[in-house]
This record gives sequence, structure tokens and C-alpha cells, in this order.
Amino acid sequence: MMAGRTLNKLTAVQVARLKEPGRHSDGGGLYLYVDSAEKRRWIFLYGKSGKRVELGLGSARDLSLAHARTEAARLREVIALGGDPKAERARHKELPTFGKCADDYIEAMKPSWRNSKHAHQWVMTLKTYAEPIRAKRVDAITT
Repeated sequence: MMAGRTLNKLTAVQVARLKEPGRHSDGGGLYLYVDSAEKRRWIFLYGKSGKRVELGLGSARDLSLAHARTEAARLREVIALGGDPKAERARHKELPTFGKCADDYIEAMKPSWRNSKHAHQWVMTLKTYAEPIRAKRVDAITT
């Protein structure tokens, strides 16, 4: 029987104080990488087809230890289900913008609207009033 790998090796205090350049393991593929200029970022390392793949998660300034652990757990789950985290991230980037979805919705619903005024109201709302969010990917829009 193989011993389980240790998770959560680092503490928030250690993360805040680490200055030594290099990779500092939190376990489960999650690392805090400190470069020579003391810039710090979270990375996730995993193996695919016999090669090591490094996936950046974000700056340690912007991403807390807790959030980095949550993201690493999600990536480990993707791997456990036979997926590739890097490929999933690329697929995620291909999501449509709000504007594209809004335009597709208008075209799909136009035949069911009873009059042209109703159609014009929808177009006005989704093109003019929603202009600030039209360029955003749908997964980036929140309340």
C-alpha cells in the first residue's frame, strides 16, 4: 500500500514570509514559486504523457492560499476524471461573449414576438443598455 501524499504543508504566515527563490510545495501539485526578484505566484504541476506540465494559477498577491488550494483541488479532480486541466482552461477561454449570446437570442426569439415594437425593445435593451457587458465572456458576468 502506498502512503498518501501530504496536503496543506504551508501556512498563510509561511506564504507571507517566504523570500527564498524557488518552488515551495503545499502538496498535491500546488507550489508557491518565488523568483529572484521575490515575485511570487501559484503554480500547479501535473504529469501528462510522461511530461511535467506547469499551469499558472495567479499571483500570490491576488490569490490567497485558500483560493489556490481550492483551484488545485478542482484541477486534481479534473485529472482524476481523465481530463487535462490545460485543455479545459483553453476550452473555457472559448466561451462566447454576452453580445454574441444576446444577438443569437434575439434571432431565435424574433418569430415568437407578436409585434415589431416588442422586438425593437429587446434589441434596444440588449444592444444599447447592455453595451458595457457585451464584450465580456458569459462566464465573467456576475450580479
